[in-house]
Formats: sequence, C-alpha cells, structure tokens
Amino acid sequence: MFGKFSDQLKTSAQPVHTLLELNAKTFESLAQQQTQLFTGMLSDGVKYMETISVQPELKTFLSANTEYASALRERLTAASKDTYTTLTDMREQMTSVVSSSMQQAQAQTEDTMQQSTQQAKNNVAETADAAAQVQKDIVKDVQENADSTAQSAASASEDIAEQTTSAVEQNTAEAASAVEQATDKTAEAVKQAIDAAPAAPKKAPRSRRTSPKAAAPKSTN
Repeated sequence: MFGKFSDQLKTSAQPVHTLLELNAKTFESLAQQQTQLFTGMLSDGVKYMETISVQPELKTFLSANTEYASALRERLTAASKDTYTTLTDMREQMTSVVSSSMQQAQAQTEDTMQQSTQQAKNNVAETADAAAQVQKDIVKDVQENADSTAQSAASASEDIAEQTTSAVEQNTAEAASAVEQATDKTAEAVKQAIDAAPAAPKKAPRSRRTSPKAAAPKSTN
C-alpha cells in the first residue's frame, strides 16, 4: 500500500520537476544569449572606437557609424529571434508537459476508479459467497442436528421399547411363577386337609314300611 502511494506521489510530482528543469534550461539559454549580445555589442563598440580614433575624418566617421548601427541592429535582431525561439520552445514544451500530465492523471483516475469498482464488486461477491456459505453451514448444522436428534429419539424409543418388553416379559414370568406356586400351595393345602379329616360313619339301609291301615273300599252307588 505504501509503495503504491509512493509511486503515485512520484508520478504526480514528475510534471513539476519537468517544468522546473525546463525553466532552468530556458533561463540558462536566455542568459547565454544576453551574454553573447552584450559581448558582441561591446566588441562592436570597441571596433567603432578604434576606427574613428585611427581615421578621424568625417567620411570615416559616418562610415563607422553606419557599420556600427548595422552591426548593432543585426545583433539585436538575432538576439530577439533567439529569445523568441527559446520562449516559444519553452511554451510548447510546457504545453506538452501539462497536456501529458493531465492525460496521465485522467488515465490514473480512470484506472483507480476501475480498480475501486472492481474491488467493490469483488467485495460484494466475496460477501455474497460468504453469506451463502454461512447459510449452507447453518442449513447443514440444522440438518445434522435434526438427524442426530431423530437418531437419538429413535435409539431412545428402541431402548424404551426393549426395556418395556423385557419388563413385561419379566413381570409375566414372575406372575406365572407366582400363580404356579399359589396353585401348588393350594393343592397341597387341600390334600393335607383331606388327609387330616376323620372318616364319616356308614348309614344303615332304610326298609320299606307297609301301612297297617288298609285302604278303604270305594263305594258304588
């Protein structure tokens, strides 16, 4: 992150450095041109003074003035042209630097916007994927808990059914054993009671009695 920020800062400051270097070169060129101009003018002045001092005639004086004025005009014209050319080049270079800087800044802005948009899309996609995964995990956990609960309930039901069946079978066996023991005890008690009872006396046979009175005869009218 810091490296990217440093690169962007260097890229943004590059046009400023370029303009400063261009200004320095321009001022250096103008200074050289002015130095050459004043050096030439001084040389022409010295030559003019030598000419009129050697030949102090009017004709020589006029000719020297004309020559000096012509040389001075040519030097000023050349210096003006050089200065104009230097300033024009400087303006064109500055325009090119500013235009290139603006295009580069626009490209960087578009690139940054695209990266931000793509990053936002990626974040949204990652968030959606994470939410979907969380939902899947929740559904999976709920399903597993439901399955585990159902298995536990089924296992508990089976255990309860087995325990109930075992208890019923045990109670049935105990009840059957108790009934059998009670039956055996009852039979034993009845047998003992029969054995302990005294024998009953035998009854004499009953004889048929005849009535002493004879039946009265029926009268016939």
